[in-house]
Amino acid sequence: MGGYCAIVSALTQGVAHLYHKQQSSLHKRIIVKKIILLCISLLFFGCGERIKITPGQNVIGLADAQRHKVLDQTREGSYSVFPDTDDAKKLEDPTFLDAMHAERPNGSAFAVRPDGLVVTNVHVIQGTNFCTGRANLNPKGLEDTQREVGRLKEEIAREDGTKETFCLFVTQAFTKAYRAKLMKMDEVNDIALLCLEHPSRPIPFLALAQPHSFGEGAEVLTIGSPMGNVNMMTPGYISNLNFVPEDRETGKKMAQKTQFSAPILPGNSGGPLVSVATGEVVGQVVAIITVNGIPTQMSYANPVEYLRENIRNTPSCEKK
Repeated sequence: MGGYCAIVSALTQGVAHLYHKQQSSLHKRIIVKKIILLCISLLFFGCGERIKITPGQNVIGLADAQRHKVLDQTREGSYSVFPDTDDAKKLEDPTFLDAMHAERPNGSAFAVRPDGLVVTNVHVIQGTNFCTGRANLNPKGLEDTQREVGRLKEEIAREDGTKETFCLFVTQAFTKAYRAKLMKMDEVNDIALLCLEHPSRPIPFLALAQPHSFGEGAEVLTIGSPMGNVNMMTPGYISNLNFVPEDRETGKKMAQKTQFSAPILPGNSGGPLVSVATGEVVGQVVAIITVNGIPTQMSYANPVEYLRENIRNTPSCEKK
C-alpha cells in the first residue's frame, strides 16, 4: 500500500507541475486539470484519509497540507536527548522544562511503540558518557568540581554494573520530559533502544514503513536538534538506498545505509527520517559526510530494516 500511495502521490505532483507549465489551449488545460482530480481521488480512496479537500483548493495546497500534517505527527513522537537529571523529582517541578532550555541536547530520538520504546543512536548515548554528562576536565569553582565528582561516580557505577543507564528525553515541542532506561545497544548499526519511565499510556509514536515500500526520489523530512536547536525540520529526498560508507583512513566499508539530501548537523543524530507521502519512518538519521569539516548534503540514515530487527527482539517496556 505504501508503494501505491507513493506512486500516486508522485503522479499527482507531476501532473500538477505539467498543468502550471502548460501553455497550450484552454481545452488541453481543462483535460490536464481533470487528470489531476482523478489522481487526487485515487490518492485518497486508496490510501485512506490524510487531509481534507475543500472546494477550490489546488494541488499545491493539498501537498502543503499533507506535509504539514506529517510534520505535526512527527513532532509529537520525537525527542531531544539530554544527560540524566541528578534528581528524578525535578521532573515534577513545573519550572523544570523552562530551565532545560538553557541546556544543550546531545542528539535526537523518536518513539516506535505506544508502550514507551524509543530509539536513538549509540553515539548519542556515548557522547555524554552514557548520559552522565560531558567530562569537565577544567572545573571552575566548587559547584563545577562537585558536579564532575558526581558524574565520575555515576560513570564508575555504571561500568561496574551497579547502576543502570538513564537518559533524559524531552519532547521536541518541549511539553514533556521523561527519564529513559537503556535497554539495548546495537553498536554495529549505531542503534540504541530505551524505555521511557512512567509515560502516560499510550504515547504518540511513529509507524515504521515496510521495507521496499518506497524508492529513491521519495520526498522525506527529518526533525531533530541540530547544533542544540530543538524542534527543527529539514526536507529532502532519498538519493540512494544502497549507500555503503567507507572509512577514509582505513578503507573499511561500513554497514549499508540510506543516503538522503535533507540538510542535517550534529544534534540531528538519532532522529527519524519520514516519508512525506505516508508519514511513516523510512530510516534513522545517523551522520553526515563532511569535507574539511564543512557539512555537505550527503547525509545517511539506518535503513528501516535495521530498526525493525532491533525492535522485534526488544521486550515490552511494561515488562522491563
